[in-house]
Amino acid sequence: MIENFGQLTAHLSQSGRRCRLAVVCGSDASTLEAVARAVEKMMVEVVFVGHLDAISQMSETLHLPAFPADTVAAASDEEAAAKAVMMVRNGEADVLVKGLVSTDVLLRAVLNKERGILPSGRVLTHVAVSEMKEMNRMLVFSDSAVIPYPTPEQRRAQISYVVNLCRAFGAAEPRLALLHCSEHVSDKFPHTLDYRDIIAEAGQGRWGKAVSINHPRAQETGGNTESRFWLEKKKIHICETARIRRISNAGYYLSKSMNAKLCDEHMFCMESK
Repeated sequence: MIENFGQLTAHLSQSGRRCRLAVVCGSDASTLEAVARAVEKMMVEVVFVGHLDAISQMSETLHLPAFPADTVAAASDEEAAAKAVMMVRNGEADVLVKGLVSTDVLLRAVLNKERGILPSGRVLTHVAVSEMKEMNRMLVFSDSAVIPYPTPEQRRAQISYVVNLCRAFGAAEPRLALLHCSEHVSDKFPHTLDYRDIIAEAGQGRWGKAVSINHPRAQETGGNTESRFWLEKKKIHICETARIRRISNAGYYLSKSMNAKLCDEHMFCMESK
């Protein structure tokens, strides 16, 4: 099972498959350095869409080694986002990467009903995976950025996505903890009222074999030393052999505080459909 980013990088490098990235306006240092490292590890092929002159200038400033990449010119951020999304839609790229472009500009292209990439009936959500060495495990959060108050249907879609992610990481027995600001189901906290049904559905096998969901847990008790993966939000999902704790629905603030703490750690975020 993949337990840290080193193992994940090794797995992707040795898989023999290179994902093709469509990088939207990737002229910022963080994006360029991340892309350069992924190319060096032989994990990806790259297409830069938009900001081509700025990308060249930033690459020189950062003294990045030259690496192969295709380029697609765009007159504006909106055009770059639309072109990159269309590449993914047409199968010319596997992964959409956000560079120095506003989130609303990129999401408008992603969610365009005629030319976007969100399949009908699916839920756009957010997943973040962090590695914290003192915990000796991966922490996976969903949804701390896109859906502040998910409906019951959206919450179940989020569970499906993170369970699939945990299994892709090799977790044989994904375990999910429902997080909130209280440890009791109460009509004072409407989000907890649906938790009982979610727990029962997990017990009936809705999300497959060996998926278990525990009662809501308060934010300060959401993780424990036995956890392999720790997933967050109105449900923090913990994978592998773990007791499940509960945490508050302030997932956004939790992830931001953890991100600030990860000065020597690593954090990977992706938006999932």
